[in-house]
Amino acid sequence: MFVQNLNPTQQEILLKLADDLMLSDGVKDQREEDLIRIIKSQCNADISSKKEFELSGLANLFVSKKAKVSLLLELIGLAHADGDYGKEEMAFINEIALLLNINSSDLSQLESWVISLLDLMKVSVKLMEE
Repeated sequence: MFVQNLNPTQQEILLKLADDLMLSDGVKDQREEDLIRIIKSQCNADISSKKEFELSGLANLFVSKKAKVSLLLELIGLAHADGDYGKEEMAFINEIALLLNINSSDLSQLESWVISLLDLMKVSVKLMEE
């Protein structure tokens, strides 16, 4: 949804972090894999997961607030894809936010926004039922 706000290098990092996040709880869920495929389809055509980068340098690669928030919204959405935002995923997201210099209040707002969006999507599915 926000992939277009990221440059090619940032998109590669998003894909790598998405893979890492999916595996953080030790469970590969089909819904998470499907969402990663959707995210990848929104990336530039020649983008693949970045193999190596220094996590500690994340803030240097995501300089603008728009890029930082876009990355976090994508990752938070992925963390919720299987319906279980577990402690491992939460710790992973918190670490990324910390590295991006996003404070806990802003992170909480981002998480609330994602939850609200997911709730609205559930309502829309119900509205479409016959």
